[in-house]
Amino acid sequence: MARIFRCVLLGLFTAIVSAGSALAAPIPITDVFDPTPDTLFGPQQSSGACTGTNDPGTATDSVSGQVNGSCYTLDYTQDISAQFTIPPGLSSASLDLYFYDNTDPGNGNPESVTVTVDLGQTLVTDQTITTNSTSSNPDQFTFNVLTYVADGILNVKLTQGSAGQGQADFYFAKSVLNATWDPGDDETPLPEPVSLLLFGGGIGAVITRQARRRRSS
Repeated sequence: MARIFRCVLLGLFTAIVSAGSALAAPIPITDVFDPTPDTLFGPQQSSGACTGTNDPGTATDSVSGQVNGSCYTLDYTQDISAQFTIPPGLSSASLDLYFYDNTDPGNGNPESVTVTVDLGQTLVTDQTITTNSTSSNPDQFTFNVLTYVADGILNVKLTQGSAGQGQADFYFAKSVLNATWDPGDDETPLPEPVSLLLFGGGIGAVITRQARRRRSS
């Protein structure tokens, strides 16, 4: 019986150590800025310096500061800081931006947009928006922003590009920040004490029963 008991203790110890040393699975994190209605840039070089409000939860995201119903620039913030802890921090982060064309009454020149983030770091200059793209089939532009979002906060600035002068009008649909947090070893939960007690109690009952059978025989 002593040998059985030692084996049981060894098994319990191995299970605890294995659970504690296992790496936790990476955790996906997402923040969406989706203003309603979609934001119009232009036409004809609007002077609107717009600001976006990225409300958490179910609140509607919004844009203010339009001139004649449109923007020339748009500043907004994506914030995932409450969804992970530092360190060890994020292992990946990408920014997806969605745009589509506004039907041009004239020559239909393709328009463009410039994207900058924290402290004026340019992700792209004059990114062309596909002529005749639509809200149901927008252009998607993806950027690696891991180096800018280590603190969980990303400030984004969209600026009307130089392409399509005179017809420079397009829609900004939404912005999605996708990140992955790798919590490492420290965040891996150990087996719950209650579960261990139940498991140990069950093993103890088996050992006690076997001992009684031996004495009775």
